[in-house]
Order: sequence, then structure tokens, then C-alpha cells
Amino acid sequence: MKPVFLFLVQLVLCCSISLAQEAITFTDSRDGKQYQAIEFDIPLEGGVSVKRTWMAQNLDFETEGSFCYKNEPAYCGKFGKLYTYDVAVEVCPEGWRVPTKNDWYMLFSAFGGEKVAGEAMKEDGESGMNLFAGGFGDASGTFKGIGVEGNYWDSEEISGNTAGVITVRKSSPGIFHSKIGKTHRNSSRCIKDY
Repeated sequence: MKPVFLFLVQLVLCCSISLAQEAITFTDSRDGKQYQAIEFDIPLEGGVSVKRTWMAQNLDFETEGSFCYKNEPAYCGKFGKLYTYDVAVEVCPEGWRVPTKNDWYMLFSAFGGEKVAGEAMKEDGESGMNLFAGGFGDASGTFKGIGVEGNYWDSEEISGNTAGVITVRKSSPGIFHSKIGKTHRNSSRCIKDY
């Protein structure tokens, strides 16, 4: 009986600890679009925490090098624009930037790590990040993956032709980091400069 009781106490203590989050709204002064954002108080080791503010919607700023899935504007209404890497690293609003791989992984660690954080990061997940399965495009103009996966740039430039990308898949609880050609068209989130 004691082991069961101790397990229940540990379970209650474990599940009562939550990540502090605050939803905010900001307006992109370039085009007047409003975005939802979340300020996370992310716990680190040794009782230290850091505040990080993330966009909770995909960037939807019209510029050269931005695309709607299959070039259909209706997709941008829900999923935001897709960007090549070179455009993505320049297109965040002033005071915001494309997250680094470490920014992404710090956020994932607050939701159990990359092997399980996908569930919390996806649309309607507990994080509020709503990483949509908005698909991707390539330089040839082919688009695919909508409803299946979402690909988000990180600022890691791996080579002259490739850069880092974070992928969430509807069918998996995990989150994946890989490299992809810079001319691919992926979604972009921005993190506030700190």
C-alpha cells in the first residue's frame, strides 16, 4: 500500500508543476497585422528560469521571397507565408528574430524534450504554440505536406546551400531537427530579442 501511496503523491507533485505562460498580442508596424504571442518563463537547472516570448502564429508578412502554399492566398490565411531561408532570417518584425536551434530546444525541454514535445507544440496543444502542419515548397514550385507536417526555419546556417529546420509531424509526438536546402519554402516563427 505504501508504494502505491508514494507513487500517487509523486504523480500529484509532478503534474502540479506547470510552465508559466502569458498570452500577449502585438502588431507588426510594417503592415498592421496582429499576432498572438506567448511569454514563457522557462525553468533551467538550479532553480533558474528565463523569459522568452515566441510568436504563437506563423509569420504572414508579404515580401519578395514569400509564398502561399500552392500559391493560393487562402492557405496563407490559416498557415501564414512560406519563406526561403535567406528571406526568413530577414523578415521578422523589428525587435524579433528567427529562433536559433538552441532557442527551439530550450522551449521543447520545457515540454518534455524533443521526443514528446510535439504533442504540446502542435495545433491546440498545451503550449499554445500551434505549430501547424502547413507543408512546404521547393524551388521548382512543388508544394506538399499540408496537413501532414510543418517545417520551421531556425537560424542555423549549415553550409552555403543548407540551413536548419524544425519539423513537427501530425503522426508523431516527436520534433525533428534536420538540414534542408535554403531555397525550400518553410514556415517561420519569430522570437523576441532578449
